[in-house]
Amino acid sequence: MDSISEGKIQNMLNSKYIGNAKYKVPNIFVFGWESDFFLQKENGYCYEFEIKISRSDFLADFKKQRHINIQKQEKKLRPNKFYYVVPVGMVSKEEVPNYAGLMYVDDFSIITIKEAPFIHKEKLKLENNLCHKFYHYWVNQKIENRDLRNNIKYQDSIIQKLTKSKI
Repeated sequence: MDSISEGKIQNMLNSKYIGNAKYKVPNIFVFGWESDFFLQKENGYCYEFEIKISRSDFLADFKKQRHINIQKQEKKLRPNKFYYVVPVGMVSKEEVPNYAGLMYVDDFSIITIKEAPFIHKEKLKLENNLCHKFYHYWVNQKIENRDLRNNIKYQDSIIQKLTKSKI
């Protein structure tokens, strides 16, 4: 298998849940930490997918505060289900915490090896939070697009000047 990137896995997760999700967002802060891939299904349940492309990264993940927060039974914002998504065979299902599921990915597919149990069954109301995040993302993209257009115009003017000076 060729080396697989986090971006490719995010695209594969996006495809896997076509038609079965209200929101699908890579690299977003929803639960107080960055989720590699966040999904809210049409039924209201939220899934978090933690993508690991190296074994050392997987092992280092257990030093993060997220694992303590996911397991706590307090009324904190937590996903309903949590999955690790890793290259085929990188970790075994026995190595995955009891609150997490496991998916294997290769160059072409994602296979669920261990179904994630429900951490809780409260349906999260995230519309306001997500709307705020989407709005700021949109504003930042709009600014970036404007800057890129201005840069293209500037580069085009330089090309025009160089072309005229050679004539």
